[in-house]
Amino acid sequence: MEFIYNSAGVNRPLRSKEEKPFDNLNKTIYRDQINKVSNAIKEIVKGLRAGQDLPGKEKTESRMPWEETEKGKLITVKERPAGFNKQKVLSGIIPVAIILVLLGIYVYPKLFKGSGKTNVEKSVAIMPFKNLTGDIANDYIAEIQHNALYQELGKISQVKPLRVVGPTTTTVFEENRMSIAGFARKVYVDYLIEGFVLSLGEAQEIMIRVTQLFPEERVVFADNYVSEPKNILKLYFNIAGLIAQKIGFELLPQDTVKLARAQMVNPQSYEAYSRGMVEIEKGTEEGMNKGLEYLHEAVKVNPDDPYANAGLALGYLSIAHGGLDPGNALEKGEQYAFKAMKLDSSNAYVHTALAETYLYKSWKYPESEKHFKRALELNPNLDMAHYHYAWALCLWGRMDEAIAEHKLAQKCDPYNPQHTGWLGGLYNYAGRYEEAIQEALKSFEIREDYPLGYNVLINAYLGLGRNDEALETANKLLKLDPQALGALFRVYIAIGRREEASEILKEIESGGNQNAYLLVQMNAALGRIDEAFRWLNHEPHGLVLPWLAIEEGCKPLHSDPRWDEFLKRVNLLRR
Repeated sequence: MEFIYNSAGVNRPLRSKEEKPFDNLNKTIYRDQINKVSNAIKEIVKGLRAGQDLPGKEKTESRMPWEETEKGKLITVKERPAGFNKQKVLSGIIPVAIILVLLGIYVYPKLFKGSGKTNVEKSVAIMPFKNLTGDIANDYIAEIQHNALYQELGKISQVKPLRVVGPTTTTVFEENRMSIAGFARKVYVDYLIEGFVLSLGEAQEIMIRVTQLFPEERVVFADNYVSEPKNILKLYFNIAGLIAQKIGFELLPQDTVKLARAQMVNPQSYEAYSRGMVEIEKGTEEGMNKGLEYLHEAVKVNPDDPYANAGLALGYLSIAHGGLDPGNALEKGEQYAFKAMKLDSSNAYVHTALAETYLYKSWKYPESEKHFKRALELNPNLDMAHYHYAWALCLWGRMDEAIAEHKLAQKCDPYNPQHTGWLGGLYNYAGRYEEAIQEALKSFEIREDYPLGYNVLINAYLGLGRNDEALETANKLLKLDPQALGALFRVYIAIGRREEASEILKEIESGGNQNAYLLVQMNAALGRIDEAFRWLNHEPHGLVLPWLAIEEGCKPLHSDPRWDEFLKRVNLLRR
């Protein structure tokens, strides 16, 4: 039974909900499963029949598996009791044998699933890898190695309650030289993982060290590895499994079946992809442009690289979020997202890219939610997938779920000020202004004078009727960011200073960087309804266009028949 259970493919259940379940028989993994079970039953039956009369063979005294004792005496083949019927015994035992085999395959693993320590969530933080080659030009190699381990270790969370802290948080720790104990307390981390790049060449040598932080610091695992660049993901897939075991998780056979095994990569393509994503995540204009250059290089080297195509999709979607969109970022993002899905449907980043495409480009919300869920099944540690899914839930009116999802983004990468600041933004949309203020103030602890934090504070103060504090905060924000006129406009409208609000609108309209999302609300607030609808229908439309449906500033438009046309256009029911 143990041999059967441990055989590759045996413990994978047939999925009855597949569109064509009978096609399963043509899949190698299922054929192997069925063959293993069949062979096991065959061996059982063969053993049962070993004592029957066979041509050319004499009867033996050997004991059979089904033999019992009667009054302490062994019943052998020669001494069967009267009335014994072989066919009846076999007809009764064979179904039992089948049941036992199936129980061993499907029930045995579940008896131990989640038992003991594996039910307890464990948190790990992968610190930025250190380049010990003696050449600072190799620092980017350390970043590539770090990202590969972060990616592969995150997959373990499919099968075990493992939290992998995001890279923004670990970078903050490294840059601020925070004590290990202090970091562990603030971020609630159980284990610290460090990586060191020791040498490069045709084979790269690295060292991995895992330190337990509570109840006392101690190294639980440290080892060196040598691997070719093409095997980087295979290497870290294996290291991830080893780390999981060293920190107390038991990876059962059905766990390893569920985890998609890493493949070899094209070293040049994967390097360009990794460098591109590092630049994109900086969020700066220079980083975005440089990141796209690297990602296009990755696709040029290997057009069928799913990571590079997914990276390009996410890169273009990131550009569409900001003021750097040349006008076709959403279309480009969609193009690469669909290509990436054709190349690898088991990649969490691919599903994230496709989910965002459906959400922001084509407004196909059920498809978007399906891919968000799949991405987070494959890697629950993707903070940005949680973040975008949270705002999708907000758009769909599922505010409690949205807040819970946003808290997961914050939990994944707690020192990313975006996740704390925008959680405050969600609280504002929910009318929970005091909680919004708390999150805004927390964002300042992460990043001093964080502009988003001030915006959240202004809206919360206005919601509570604390207009003086809102005006004071808006003026403070304006000193930090002279472009933040929209915040001051909202305050002026709230306190009745409409002429000054009109002057702000004129200044923004005469500027080069016109934000249609903002201009719709400004014109609506001043009663310029036709102008508001002109901007509502502006093309190319902005990525966040549908969210105008939940903006307080658009309420003056709701009674106009053109508002229903807008809601229909973005596939939203009238709120």
